[in-house]
Amino acid sequence: MKAEQYIINPQGMIAKPSFSEVGFSASAGRGPRITPSLIDVGRHNGDGREGLAILSTIAADIFELADAKWLVAAKNAAGRMTPVCIFGRPPALSETLEQAEGVVRGGGEPGMGSAADALIRPVTARGAAIGAIILGPKRGGGEYSSEARELIALASDHIGHFLESPMFASLVSGRLRAMERTRSEIAAAQHIQSRLLPSHHARIEGLECHGQSWPAGEVGGDFFDFIPLGAGELGVAIGDVAGKGIPAAIVMAGLQMSLRALARDCRGAVPRQMAQLNALLFDVLPPESYATLYYASVDPLMRRLTYVNAGHEPPLLIRKTTRTIERLDAGGPVLGLLGCAGYRSGTVALDPGDVLICFTDGVAETCDAGGTEMTVAGIARVALEHLNQPAHEIVDAILKASEDFSQGRAARDDRTVVVLRIADPSAGATRTARRMAVEPDLQKRAAAACRPELSAAAVVRGSLEMIS
Repeated sequence: MKAEQYIINPQGMIAKPSFSEVGFSASAGRGPRITPSLIDVGRHNGDGREGLAILSTIAADIFELADAKWLVAAKNAAGRMTPVCIFGRPPALSETLEQAEGVVRGGGEPGMGSAADALIRPVTARGAAIGAIILGPKRGGGEYSSEARELIALASDHIGHFLESPMFASLVSGRLRAMERTRSEIAAAQHIQSRLLPSHHARIEGLECHGQSWPAGEVGGDFFDFIPLGAGELGVAIGDVAGKGIPAAIVMAGLQMSLRALARDCRGAVPRQMAQLNALLFDVLPPESYATLYYASVDPLMRRLTYVNAGHEPPLLIRKTTRTIERLDAGGPVLGLLGCAGYRSGTVALDPGDVLICFTDGVAETCDAGGTEMTVAGIARVALEHLNQPAHEIVDAILKASEDFSQGRAARDDRTVVVLRIADPSAGATRTARRMAVEPDLQKRAAAACRPELSAAAVVRGSLEMIS
């Protein structure tokens, strides 16, 4: 496979299509590590499959420990280097592989090459070169220390020693199969979570709505949702479950389904809905688990937003005319931590062009190489710079700023951004106003069509039915 056949996904990670021997899937950002997946296992003997898995797994450890900008693990096939896995973004992959072939053929000392500025370390087994570990420059600049070079050499040598042991190869084979089962389960969880999250935008007259979520791992505990409430209103939610990975994703799914069930109760005030949701989570979550949630009901016709903030990072309401910022923090404690909690709502009037920026703390707490956080002020700065752009462009700008600020370092937490823009008066809005004047009972009839207030047990049943 030629280097040009590699593709770059929207979040900047080089993703490798499956080779005939073994396939690997890459996540966004620097980590987590690439996970081996077995393809057509029956066609391979032990050394081929297990060797590729060992090479890629140890390469992941080297990449993290060396703090390199990028790394390529390659196998040697008839004197040609073929990538097995890639971390980061090597600037000249074909040139780097050719340089590695020269080092392996010449048997010279590995070192920093001038062509691709790469540290190349051959991998040998039974006296033959079976591949190479190729590292780019250090992320923070400067040269690799002698200790780092010694560690890289030791790890590379261990790959060859492991491959020479049939017992170890057999052990790896069993673990590969277990990893493949885990990978399949994670893929199923990713698929379910992607179906639970709404499309990136909601279409409703008088509003521009857009959201996007980047999990730190394969699945995440962040979520956002757009919930049609009838009579032209929209429910907007953004939440963050404590923890990461599959446990947080499971809680997230239950929280989202319960919120949707409660939001259908048009008779229930927003604070009461939040109190019900808190009671539900308190009954089922372990003591150390909780979730933050910001939920708002937006009426674009009346230009009014009613919200409750349950311990979430307060969103930013940016006024277009004055470019001033308000923090929407009225609410109460996080969900699921206290058995009985009270919540109060806040209501704000909206003007055409006003922009609401909702985000999870993973965005504000994005760190650079020195450990400095992006902070809420950084988010506000980016939002003000793009204030006159569409909602989806503001979301993209904030997430890109977060990624740039991190300098490619692995995200410590999920990152989610939701943006609402109040549309300027339009012909469509004028038509809606005229229709409401002609039919003054429209909102009453829409509310009457909603279900009566639900008990907690009915909410749980409804959530389970929606999940199934």
